[in-house]
Amino acid sequence: MGILKKKKHDRKPSFKSVLTSILATQAAIFLLLLAGVSLAGTAAAFIATMPLFVVFSPILVPAGITTGLLTTGLAASGGAGASAVTIVLWLYKQATGKEAPPALTKILKKVVPGGGAAAAPAAAPAAAPAAAPAAAPAAAPQQRQQRHRQQRQQRHRQQRQQRHQQLSQQRHQQLSQQPLQHLLQHPSHETAAAPSI
Repeated sequence: MGILKKKKHDRKPSFKSVLTSILATQAAIFLLLLAGVSLAGTAAAFIATMPLFVVFSPILVPAGITTGLLTTGLAASGGAGASAVTIVLWLYKQATGKEAPPALTKILKKVVPGGGAAAAPAAAPAAAPAAAPAAAPAAAPQQRQQRHRQQRQQRHRQQRQQRHQQLSQQRHQQLSQQPLQHLLQHPSHETAAAPSI
């Protein structure tokens, strides 16, 4: 039972916590009042402009629909393009183990404000000289991991190339032997297919 007992908090609130709670309460009340005033103003403006919407609805409704569709299309195409560039940069980094070329990074910075996730290391400011010695021990394991990753990728590439060469040699041998085996197994195949006159 001793483990499940709740501890009593005998601490008295500090001046800072009391002041913070008072200011937070005042800010919340101000924001609630602002929300109410803006809602009332919006409702009044809507009621006042309703006749204009009714009169101009044959023009405003198609214009609103067209504007909405164009905005949605532009936002979707921009988002898809930025995602595609980011994915291409990520694939490049995964395939080669290297950072993206500077030209491609510049294109990404133009397409995506902020440079996207893949271009963030290139856009990072240079570290201060005082921070360089402290960062050196932390960078050594990362460099080692990157070197091991590159070596592993190179081994995989070599193995794939060897398998591809072996398979192509086997296929070449099979294709070179196949016509001869076909003729040896069916010597009358060509004569039987020709019609007699």
